Amino acid sequence: MKKYTLCITAFLLTVAVCTVQAQNTLPNGWKARFDSPSSTLSDVSFKYDSGVIHLNTGRAHAIFYRDSDILNGDYQISATFTMDKNASPHGEAYGLFIGGRNLQKASQHYLYFLTRRDGKYLIKTRDGGSTKTVVGWSSTKDIMAEKGSQVQSNTLAIDVGSSDVSFWANGKKITSIPKSKLPDTDGIAGLRINHHLTMVIKNMELKRGN
Repeated sequence: MKKYTLCITAFLLTVAVCTVQAQNTLPNGWKARFDSPSSTLSDVSFKYDSGVIHLNTGRAHAIFYRDSDILNGDYQISATFTMDKNASPHGEAYGLFIGGRNLQKASQHYLYFLTRRDGKYLIKTRDGGSTKTVVGWSSTKDIMAEKGSQVQSNTLAIDVGSSDVSFWANGKKITSIPKSKLPDTDGIAGLRINHHLTMVIKNMELKRGN
């Protein structure tokens, strides 16, 4: 009887360890890069099923991406973001990034397009540990702001053309910037999500060649 009890205990411990490890991983092919070196995958819940992402970032600011999602030349990336109605009241931002390079190195680089609960948008670049504002927080009638109990949902897109990069929200172009004023837009494209956000991300599409 004692040997049998020990075997069961060992089995339960093994199951518990495997469960913890599974929670600290991303779906196959996905990677994360955190702003803070103190953040880890244990801070995040990221589930990917049939093209739908269920995400809770906890205390982590991060980008999420797949190495295979490389876009060069003319292209478009888009996704629909729906904020959980019970999300944290923090005015944190979410959106897309493009031109990703060296994403797991100190020399990481990307351009990102975000919105937040009040419906304003932001465009910035990141080079290593520093960021540069391209367009500061700006208002637009085309991004849905959260109002009362209404759930915030926005479809964001970045459209890279031969001479301009256009930023879209819910099917409307909100601004366009000459490529000559931006860093190289070739590279990995993905999601940029700040902390304390719980959301569902659907219809993430990458289109090569406009």
